Amino acid sequence: MLNIIKADLFRIFKGKGIYIIIITLLTFAFISAYSLSPLSMGLNLGSENNPGIYGLTNEEYQELYNIKNLDETREFLMDHGSYSLDKVNMTKNNNLYYFLIAIVILVIGCDFSNKTIKNTISTNISKKKYYFSKLILSLGIGTVLLFINAIFCHFTNLIVNGNYFTSSISEMFTLIIKQLPLLYAIISVLFMISVLTRKTSIYNGITIPLIILSQIILLSSINVLNLPNWIINYEWETAITKLCINPSTTYIFKTYSVWIIVFVITNLIGYNSFKARDI
Repeated sequence: MLNIIKADLFRIFKGKGIYIIIITLLTFAFISAYSLSPLSMGLNLGSENNPGIYGLTNEEYQELYNIKNLDETREFLMDHGSYSLDKVNMTKNNNLYYFLIAIVILVIGCDFSNKTIKNTISTNISKKKYYFSKLILSLGIGTVLLFINAIFCHFTNLIVNGNYFTSSISEMFTLIIKQLPLLYAIISVLFMISVLTRKTSIYNGITIPLIILSQIILLSSINVLNLPNWIINYEWETAITKLCINPSTTYIFKTYSVWIIVFVITNLIGYNSFKARDI
């Protein structure tokens, strides 16, 4: 298992993909530091918490929302904001989802695309060892990516804005630890999809719109089927945010329970499918 991971790490860091991801994260961190606001993708279902995150009143937040110019946004937040930008960035770690899509491609998707998986498994390596080696590597790189993003956000913010909008690294890392179970669950979802589809084009077609589509379906189900609104609290993007805003012990327990179940189920489906199908 260790040899598979070492070989994959050598292959990944020999290619360009991982460095493109790192450079993109650094670029986003500088843009965020200059704009004094996090870059956000998705429907922002948990956005009702944003005024509190920024230290703004509801009226000030509405005024900020209506500003379209980057320089004006920075000026407004410099005058009215009272918050740690790097910690606010942690509430938007749902953005990492799109980088995790690429990580899973680099770890296992390339093997399916390049048809190298058959040669690997035929050399005295079992399907079980292969599958879990790739899964562990995906989880490991995803973890490192989360910490790298936090470090980029912290130091670019420190360079551009000084200490006023900056929190301690220990505070940021505490938030990261809270988010890790959700990160592992979403990686397992992506890993399962890659194993089931075995084609990068199909994998991309499913995973890229997956979060937004699931949010639309969830909102539609709540409206049409009259489901309780509290379900939104456990949606992935919303949970990533809420775990950073003084969550109660009960909320943490329930959120982790939901996403641990997702982790277990997706890996059971992924592994059993991988084990059953011909390479």
